[in-house]
Amino acid sequence: MNAVEEPTVTVLPPAKFDIADAYIAELKDRYASLRIVDENDEDGYEAVKVALRTMVSTRTALDKNRKAQTQEAREWIASANAEADRITRKLLEVENPLAAEKKRIDDIKQAAKDAARLKAEEDERERLAEIERREKAIRDAEAAERKKEADKLAAERKAHEEEMAAFRRQKEELEAAQAKLKADQDEVEKAKAAEARKAELAKAAEEAAAKAERDLREKLEKDRVAAEQKKLDDAKREQEEAERLAEMRPDVERVHTFAKTLAEAISVKPACKTKKAKEAVNAAVAAVQGAVAALYEFKAK
Repeated sequence: MNAVEEPTVTVLPPAKFDIADAYIAELKDRYASLRIVDENDEDGYEAVKVALRTMVSTRTALDKNRKAQTQEAREWIASANAEADRITRKLLEVENPLAAEKKRIDDIKQAAKDAARLKAEEDERERLAEIERREKAIRDAEAAERKKEADKLAAERKAHEEEMAAFRRQKEELEAAQAKLKADQDEVEKAKAAEARKAELAKAAEEAAAKAERDLREKLEKDRVAAEQKKLDDAKREQEEAERLAEMRPDVERVHTFAKTLAEAISVKPACKTKKAKEAVNAAVAAVQGAVAALYEFKAK
């Protein structure tokens, strides 16, 4: 009967790693409390970055050591992996918060960059819109000026026609007076006895005609000057009113844009559960709605 050979058992030394629990505890004490105040805290950010790099390099060195030992002793893999996993979990207890802390600040910085980009785009759109509004205002002003000039010419033509009509009426009255004078003169000539009266009537008629002509010319000149002054005063008032309205128009647009922003801000209410919170939100929304209505009523006038 053959004796059964006992298997050869090779006793290997336990897996050894350079990282002790005490060192891990030291890393935890050193790095676990690290915090970054905000996106402007460069020193805090750099400290977390260095600590994270230390933790990552320590963990990767541990894993490299584990692989080197298991290459020569596959049967040790289970125990070596278990020990490495245990240490890794302890390392990750420090590493993961550091990574999360760094990611939080990275996200804040990225959000700030995105907000700056969006604001720049919005500013550019507003700048182009303002250029278009100004160009339209210039076109409208030019059209209004052309219409004003045409109306002015039409009014001047009408005034001239009225002046000419008045002059013709005065001329007809003068001619009628002259005709009457001639008739009187004829009568005087027929009546030799009324020679003195004829001369007297002729002189009176001449003086009346001269006076009538002077009065007519003075009246026409006075009316012309008064009409021209009125046109200048009306044009000045219209220009001042147009400038005032043009000056207020950007402010009116800004006020209405602000009202729109407020209306959009209260369009989504927070999901409050308590009655007091809901009442507070509703009261605030009502107050803002009143303010929005008042802002929309603001107009250039």
